[in-house]
Amino acid sequence: MLCIFLSSLKTAHKEAERKVIAQCLLKLMNSWNTWLINSLHDLENKHLVRSLRTIHCSRQGQHHQSSIEIFVSHAVLRAWIADASSVGSEDGAALFSVGVEEDVSTLQRIVLFSTNDYLGLSAHPKIKHAMASAATSEGMGPRSSPLIAGYTQHHRALETKLAALKGTEDCLLYPSGFAANIAVITSLCIRQKDEEPAAIFSDELNHASIVDGCKLAKSTSSATIYIYRHNDMRHLEQLLSKSTVKRKLVVTDSLFSMDGDVAPLRALSRLKQQHGFLLAVDEAHGTLVQNTNPLNFSSACKQFADIP
Repeated sequence: MLCIFLSSLKTAHKEAERKVIAQCLLKLMNSWNTWLINSLHDLENKHLVRSLRTIHCSRQGQHHQSSIEIFVSHAVLRAWIADASSVGSEDGAALFSVGVEEDVSTLQRIVLFSTNDYLGLSAHPKIKHAMASAATSEGMGPRSSPLIAGYTQHHRALETKLAALKGTEDCLLYPSGFAANIAVITSLCIRQKDEEPAAIFSDELNHASIVDGCKLAKSTSSATIYIYRHNDMRHLEQLLSKSTVKRKLVVTDSLFSMDGDVAPLRALSRLKQQHGFLLAVDEAHGTLVQNTNPLNFSSACKQFADIP
């Protein structure tokens, strides 16, 4: 709509026409601003506004190997402690100016335990060396998306290694855990025109990307979402028994990142045998973190049932 107004403004020949178009454009912008302000207020009232905090992974002259040690400016730290809304601009415009560097000597060192880098791999010397070596020899990333020309031999090698680690038939890489959950959950709920919608049963403490995947499946395939109480297999069994839907999908984290507890996968696998549902287990937080032999939770339950 905005492009149409701008195009009309350029092609208008009479001054009166230009004024009318300009007035319509101004009304449109005012309407947009009003909607944006109201939407932001609504998100704030629902406590859904998220903030960006500018952090530094190192400080000049100080190189460390800890993935949970970071440096922040005093302004960022004050806003963080106060839980103030932010778009990451507390450090000031100079931080984003070309050729202007912040005085990093004033940064405050803090230890941050809320990252997902549980194994410290981002700061591991071998990982950093391998990344630098790969960038030198291969360049910065693939040339395009995997379906066009971005699926390299390195991607396939990683998929093969991960499949071997998990003891699975194969592996498919996604750029992020969010992308994986969005794709997997919606794909498992795709239906033909004459098929009834699927039913999704999700643990109440599943992390955000699983929740978003369920919501997208509901939007695109009319899937029905049932939330069972955290790790409550009796509640889940009650919901499963009441459902007459042919295709059922149960989705859970294996290790819940916020509470640190684990899903009862053995009980889930028994329910899977009884009710024949699809079971999706997100091991983003569990792989290599707990259970050293085997290396993941799902494989520990292979003896009870086939867990995908």
